[in-house]
Amino acid sequence: MIFPFSFGIIVLYMRRKRLYIIFGILMALTLIAFASSAIFSVKTVEGYCNIKLDDETLDRRVSDAASFVKGVSIFSVNESEIAQKVESEVPGIKVVNIERMFPNRISVNYVRLYEYFELYLDGKYYTMSIDGKVVNESDASSGEGKVIKLIFEPQVEPEIGAMIVPPQATAIIRTMERLDYKKTDAASIISHINFTYSKSYIYVKTVKGVTIRLKTNDNLEDLGEMLRLGLTTYVNGLSEEKRTKGMLIVTNKETISYIANPEPKDAYDYKE
Repeated sequence: MIFPFSFGIIVLYMRRKRLYIIFGILMALTLIAFASSAIFSVKTVEGYCNIKLDDETLDRRVSDAASFVKGVSIFSVNESEIAQKVESEVPGIKVVNIERMFPNRISVNYVRLYEYFELYLDGKYYTMSIDGKVVNESDASSGEGKVIKLIFEPQVEPEIGAMIVPPQATAIIRTMERLDYKKTDAASIISHINFTYSKSYIYVKTVKGVTIRLKTNDNLEDLGEMLRLGLTTYVNGLSEEKRTKGMLIVTNKETISYIANPEPKDAYDYKE
């Protein structure tokens, strides 16, 4: 048996629930309308380099590449879409983050990718950033001591923006950074790296002349440790004369030896 007062409570509860639902829908519609209003439509897009370069042209190129979001609600901006578009249209930079500045401004914060490597292929010189991206194409070389020359066979067409550098090359530079060698120091120590002469070894030729031979290792961390051992021995364990010739053979993270007259001599050197 249902008592009259119990039935009344149920009816009252149902009415209140219906009111709450209607109120919630109205609030949601209000918020959507508010967010979509012209007040929050993107009007200004800025490009900003986190390390100031005094390069207004680059800032403007970044801004222009991201200008397709103008008129879009600041709440609806797709950050990954902006980053992808900007990086594809402005080679040589990497988007760090997209900053929303209410009510209607967007800042694309980026860093410039410096040229670490150079590849010579079919009469062209391609320079690449540390993360392996092609940032420039030229008819002339960057010159000695400015970039590390790489010898390898790219798996994709070396066009601007393409990722072509072997991950082992990036691992080598990351190791040098951990050892506190800056970009300029790296290029002043390493002349070129040969990945194609042998499938079993990577040949790192120093500017002074001695070659560091690393046993090929798919474990990039181990490869980095092998290079660390090679560079430490090169800097602290060799006489000035030995630094100008011969080969340091790094078998693993703990084993290294020196050969004064390796064979075949200089077959793995850089040639255009």
